Amino acid sequence: MTLYISEIFDSIQGEGVHSGVPMTFIRLQGCSFKCTWCDTVYAQAFDRDNGQEIQEILAQVEHKWVCITGGEPLSQPEGLGKLLSALYDVGIKTTVETSGLLPIPYWYLDYVESWVLDVKLPSSGEYEKAMQVLERVLYHLREQDQVKFVIQDTEDIDTMYSVLSLPYWNPFPTILLSPVSGYLNTSSSELCVHHAMLLEKAGFRARFSPQIHKALWGNRRGV
Repeated sequence: MTLYISEIFDSIQGEGVHSGVPMTFIRLQGCSFKCTWCDTVYAQAFDRDNGQEIQEILAQVEHKWVCITGGEPLSQPEGLGKLLSALYDVGIKTTVETSGLLPIPYWYLDYVESWVLDVKLPSSGEYEKAMQVLERVLYHLREQDQVKFVIQDTEDIDTMYSVLSLPYWNPFPTILLSPVSGYLNTSSSELCVHHAMLLEKAGFRARFSPQIHKALWGNRRGV
């Protein structure tokens, strides 16, 4: 089984509940979303120029944790499932970052320690498209999963609360509030911190989730 790879590299997880954990990152090709603030535009195209077999990929895993990201990993569903199964069989823990464009197959759930769903808000430019399929994605989320809201302004905040009020959550995963890339020291971060605290007081498991790898190394590939 061939998977089409954008890049594989070792780093620390820069955001979310596993922030700071050393991981091997496997970035797959292909994503139909074109978010205005996307920081991995190079992974959007599905050009089949770097196909690798499952065993080739496994040979490059250097850590006990693997983060599979993109692009959109679920755009290569069959290969992703086989990769998750192979990693699970050798005792590797995985997180999978997904845009929410495609539903998570329920038979993949047990292979993954934590799915990380990036809910698209108005500042992404893809909110309307994302809302058309969000119900099918939220239905499969578990308590150990994570939902990331990338926040730029108060419109994003208002929309986040609307999404959190939808009836499809059962149970609620951890809620991540992340400032738009490049807005780390501005009102975007202040909004995230303020509303993470409000959500925590309201009973959610919420946290401010800046991208610490960018604070360390800037917005470049392979970190």
